[in-house]
Amino acid sequence: MKKPVLLLAAFLCLVGTAGCPAEDTPGAVSEDAGVGGAGAAGLAGSAGTAGSAPAEGGVGGAAGAISPCSGLPGPAMAEVVASSNVRYCVDSTEVTQAQYDEFLKHVSWAAGTEDARCGANGSYAPDVHLIDPYEPKGCGLGCWTPDLTPNHPAVCIDWCDAVAYCKWAGKRLCGKIGGGEGALAAVNDPSTSQWHYACTNGGATVFPYGPTYVDGACNAFSPDLPDADVIGSAQDVGSFPQCKGTGSPYSSIFDMSGSVEEWTDECEWTKTPNGEYLRCASRGGDYLALPQQVACTSHAGSGTGMTDALIGFRCCKEAE
Repeated sequence: MKKPVLLLAAFLCLVGTAGCPAEDTPGAVSEDAGVGGAGAAGLAGSAGTAGSAPAEGGVGGAAGAISPCSGLPGPAMAEVVASSNVRYCVDSTEVTQAQYDEFLKHVSWAAGTEDARCGANGSYAPDVHLIDPYEPKGCGLGCWTPDLTPNHPAVCIDWCDAVAYCKWAGKRLCGKIGGGEGALAAVNDPSTSQWHYACTNGGATVFPYGPTYVDGACNAFSPDLPDADVIGSAQDVGSFPQCKGTGSPYSSIFDMSGSVEEWTDECEWTKTPNGEYLRCASRGGDYLALPQQVACTSHAGSGTGMTDALIGFRCCKEAE
């Protein structure tokens, strides 16, 4: 259903006004689906340092207390208490281009050493190259411009790159509540998935802001609005004020629906005639996605080496 806008999106990406489009599979795991600087003031923090908390509560823990998840590079974090009474923290927005660029300038270890599953990762640099404007997937020139769009989500990076950034920032890619890897088959279980628990306000809602889709609440394609013929594009993180959870701490967590899909550490090994490969989840839909594709349940499963202009990430951390 996205086909009418894909060609225009690819062209806009090449001229630097929009991300490169990609196709996804809403609400289900597919073989190769993959649609998938500092943030908005008070949301994402400055590159390399934790930012100030949003006006609403939820970031930094209880008033007067110092959160174990404060003072870290990247977006400010919201502290969540899961139903199992396990505390963890979630980035308030997706990691931005400026923040990821800061990581590229300061990371001190070699690519491929960030995780035992990432030995084949040869570089952390975004996979940006000149592409055919009619190519429906990929990362073209203009999709990674941290000097021009520092507050846009970091994109065109693979799963291992996201793992490496979170490790560098003293965090981890969101996975299983209580620590460790999550399972691709359990991505929509709020009792085990850090990302899903945060997106659904502890398992209570279908979208971050409530039980039903609201046109324009998040950065997604809006077929029912009068300007539906206008293609969506990448925007600064946190720039859709309604695109957040309900009540503290969820009201301090933005853009889990739409914007760009987000890599998570929820994976499975998939057998092929040529051997096994690791597939991991990208979640929440993107700015070209339709309503059913931006629910908290929406996800795709892709190989860890895939990059896309519509996939970014955020980090989590156990609240030790």
